[in-house]
Amino acid sequence: MYGWSGTIGFFSQTLNIPPLLAGISILIEFFGSIAIILGLLTRPAALGLAIVSLVAMLKVHWPNGFFLNGANYGIEYIFTLFVITLFLAMEGAGPVSVDRLIYEQQADRK
Repeated sequence: MYGWSGTIGFFSQTLNIPPLLAGISILIEFFGSIAIILGLLTRPAALGLAIVSLVAMLKVHWPNGFFLNGANYGIEYIFTLFVITLFLAMEGAGPVSVDRLIYEQQADRK
């Protein structure tokens, strides 16, 4: 809705996040989500998304408490996303993924 420059402006002015880190977080959210859907580079993508979720939880949602509180969003949803992405970072994508296909092709070559 706000575009690249509007989102970076919001991150830097409202949340005091440097523009470079704001841009990196936008790219991680966009490409990391696609990577997880495809099961390609799942662990690094999930780790990046876990870090972005943790920062969002601490800088934006923490003052609102744990649960949804009227118009203010608590940390319950973003915490769930953090746990899911942390799990994917540790366990990987699973048997139906591009990562698994690449691994099996490399194992067959050896």
